Amino acid sequence: MPENTGNIAPLAWQQYVEETLRRRKAEGLTQKDHSALAGVSHPTMAAFESGETTLTLAKALDILCVVGLVDEPTEGDTQARFVRDAFERWRNLVAPLPQDSPARFLNGWYRFDYWLEGDLKMPELTAFERILKKAVVRKRAGRRSGFRHARLFSRVKLMD
Repeated sequence: MPENTGNIAPLAWQQYVEETLRRRKAEGLTQKDHSALAGVSHPTMAAFESGETTLTLAKALDILCVVGLVDEPTEGDTQARFVRDAFERWRNLVAPLPQDSPARFLNGWYRFDYWLEGDLKMPELTAFERILKKAVVRKRAGRRSGFRHARLFSRVKLMD
């Protein structure tokens, strides 16, 4: 094996596996939850946690990414950096909370982000205020979602 002359430490696979397992349990995720978030099969997740080294690098990185062990490349992408930092802030905020705190989203969670691209016109401040006032969803009679053609139904109404 060639001598390691660079400044990158050799990959300590078992330590990554152990840290992934520790973080998964700290987040209250099951193997099934973790595998779903990583987009890998449950057997792949089990193989990873048993320390197998036959997984593809892509699958291993997906598993590590879920628990924050992969420093995702940003290539100057401020959106990706913002999302990563916001997720890290959320993890820090919920860390001191009890394990059964609703803020930990015990029944599952998802995340999404968006950005605006193209030749965007910046409205004057007064015009922007008028736009925001129009965008406010006002409560109407009956239960409505805020979308013009969508109604919210309770379980009882769905069963009728």
